[in-house]
Amino acid sequence: MTPALIRRLAAEGVCLDLAPSSNVLLGLVDSLAAHPLPKLLAAGVAVTLNTDIPLFLGYDLVEEYIRCQRAWALPDDQVRWLAANSLDHALRTWPVGP
Repeated sequence: MTPALIRRLAAEGVCLDLAPSSNVLLGLVDSLAAHPLPKLLAAGVAVTLNTDIPLFLGYDLVEEYIRCQRAWALPDDQVRWLAANSLDHALRTWPVGP
């Protein structure tokens, strides 16, 4: 991801739904430590933490939060922000009315 793209994502409020452990398992990044999520957070990009293949990974979303918090030494308030961000962005896109 280029710096220009990261700035644009942050400026436009685009939310990225990321599944870091899945990205490692699929070989898209070498490790959780190498995942760009912390850099995106630092740049002000809205992100959510997800598991796109929990049965294959063998753990659920709570474990994904724990793994990522440990890998990046995220403070509890940042973990709470990630969870709240997920709800906030889900409600923004939820269809309203029939």
